[in-house]
Amino acid sequence: MFKDLYLGFKALSPSLRFALYAIAFFLVCIIVFLPLYFTKIKELNSIQSQINEVENNLLEGKALEARCNLPTDDEKKIWWEVKDNLFRRIPPEKRLLQLVKDIAKVAEDCSIYDVSFSMPDAQANSIRRNRAVDNFPNSSMGTNDSPASQGNKTVDVKLDKFMIRTDFHCEYQELANFLKGINDLSRLIEVESLQIKRRLPLMEVEIAINAFYSKGREDA
Repeated sequence: MFKDLYLGFKALSPSLRFALYAIAFFLVCIIVFLPLYFTKIKELNSIQSQINEVENNLLEGKALEARCNLPTDDEKKIWWEVKDNLFRRIPPEKRLLQLVKDIAKVAEDCSIYDVSFSMPDAQANSIRRNRAVDNFPNSSMGTNDSPASQGNKTVDVKLDKFMIRTDFHCEYQELANFLKGINDLSRLIEVESLQIKRRLPLMEVEIAINAFYSKGREDA
């Protein structure tokens, strides 16, 4: 049978035999390369799917950015300035003596002269043990050891505070000036409590003030 097919093939014209060769070659190429083609198509579809997913995520990110109203460069600059100023108001140690001097100076400027200071007993004992009142530096809070001097990077600052009480006699206007004066101090403080007792001719005032400092950096 194969001999007959071969003789019949030889009997064909050259142009017809060439056409049959071409068809046979084409079929062989299909059989060999078709699985590779489908494999490549599958890979391309997978890549296209990943590209579409990334594009969708980018679109969602842009939509979220538009909804969140992210801060502008100017707003970020203002935020860093506020953060820097806050850190500069937090000394790396208690600086108790300097705080007392600053408060006394504010009282003197407000014509308040009978100022006395006190602290809770446990707190005073702790300060004496740690010698926190030795070698006090200048009253300026904006020194190079401030956490803000480390630049616009995240700084792990653990804050602690201690309380100091001050007592004096004054009139209402003098008290108002005193409260404004301690609020304008270069150090970060807060008024814990304010007690006023009306006496003649002046009222009796007791103020408890919390002063903040960087915990763990005392006596630095």
